[in-house]
Amino acid sequence: MLERIIDLFEDFPIQSNIMDFKLSHDPEEITKKLEPIQEEWVSVTWNEAYDMGNQDASRKGEKFGVWTPWTEVLNRKELLSLKEEIFNCVKEFNDKFKICEEEFEITNSWYNNMGIGAEGKFHVHEGSLITGVYYPNLPEGAVPLSFMAPYDRFNERACRTLKIEEGHLYIF
Repeated sequence: MLERIIDLFEDFPIQSNIMDFKLSHDPEEITKKLEPIQEEWVSVTWNEAYDMGNQDASRKGEKFGVWTPWTEVLNRKELLSLKEEIFNCVKEFNDKFKICEEEFEITNSWYNNMGIGAEGKFHVHEGSLITGVYYPNLPEGAVPLSFMAPYDRFNERACRTLKIEEGHLYIF
């Protein structure tokens, strides 16, 4: 169910709408379905995270986070109903903002489980017309979702942070 439409960069000359959906799937149930898959995940320790640029050397040896090494997590049988609900939200986003006039599909999906204190680096999803992030579980101390205006990445004013909620999907 659509909760709100957000324009984080309304004071900038670009349209950057985000749609916030509260999904009907039980976040605990989704988290339980993902737990058995974790053995297939790539695990990263704080040692490796430090080597990749995270400067918190005091946590070396602790688990930093895990993510799926493949990009089709929503195609797994146990997650197909979640994929269908997410796809319906993507269609609603596309209907509202007219991003793609042709038929489209979800081509990439993965699961990222970040440890407390872990933070994602700014990145671009090359080749994606529409991107989304779903939070089935939001532990205390989780980092917020941050966006940077693509035309002015070095301007501090070009960074915006969105407060996120458990069980919500954010499409942008």
